[in-house]
Amino acid sequence: MSASKKESNLGKIFAVNSKPTATTFPELPDYIVWARFVLAVGYGIWLGTSSQSRGGAGVMFGLNFIVFVPMLYCTTFLGADSESYGTKLLFSGVFNGFALMLLIWIYFYSLDHVEDEKILSNALLSAVKGIVDSDVAEVDVAEVDVADLSEPVVEDSEF
Repeated sequence: MSASKKESNLGKIFAVNSKPTATTFPELPDYIVWARFVLAVGYGIWLGTSSQSRGGAGVMFGLNFIVFVPMLYCTTFLGADSESYGTKLLFSGVFNGFALMLLIWIYFYSLDHVEDEKILSNALLSAVKGIVDSDVAEVDVAEVDVADLSEPVVEDSEF
């Protein structure tokens, strides 16, 4: 893409009440996808580093933020004809942006809660160790014939 085309597209994306349609500005859904990514990164960092735990409400607000802020921008600021774009304008990049927000939120939340992560990993390790130890205790080593284990099991098969 040439520099003049990029400047032209940036002029279109920041032009107040330019009323783009799918024929006059077909790149608009691509710009909206990238706007959703930027919003997702910013909100994911904020959610992960904030001192208050927001849980499900924070995730739902993030989803609404990623979906409706770009849509509101398109309809009120640009005056875009959403019918000419179909569902591209509304749903393009929503799930990718949401997944990006969740990944960034989990990353930054985990960085701030290292001690909780260690407690969880120790609890999981002890639970798995308890399960493995109980399975090993149920098998009587004296009953296992080592000769049976060394022979391959071959079944009659057509292959």
